[in-house]
Amino acid sequence: MATVRAGDDNLSSFTDRKNFNLYANIFPFAELKNKWLQGFMFEMGAWFCNIDQRQTAVNSCSRLQIQDNVNAVRQTLFDTGANSIGEGLATLISAGITWEIGPYRLRAVGAFFQAADGDLRGVVD
Repeated sequence: MATVRAGDDNLSSFTDRKNFNLYANIFPFAELKNKWLQGFMFEMGAWFCNIDQRQTAVNSCSRLQIQDNVNAVRQTLFDTGANSIGEGLATLISAGITWEIGPYRLRAVGAFFQAADGDLRGVVD
């Protein structure tokens, strides 16, 4: 659970809305002696973010932005714009699988994002 978050400019935003993060992973074949199977990991995560559109509490889930990080340079591929998602609960559910053998790792993760995008007219600054 979190209430103090870091913004894009490395400053903290204070709000009375709480966000929840969950993450779990399992290595079901870790005890096997088979080197091809023991490196499998299955993971699942969830992020529940309460969007707070008040001026003093800007948080990172009021905007959806997809970036690419190639050669240490971030490039924005998709952006809804700052504070473009309205009031309400935003959820991100992800699942993934990782396979390691020796020093090599192959990982695939999928994520699904949904926002309530409620009306901002009832918000009081």
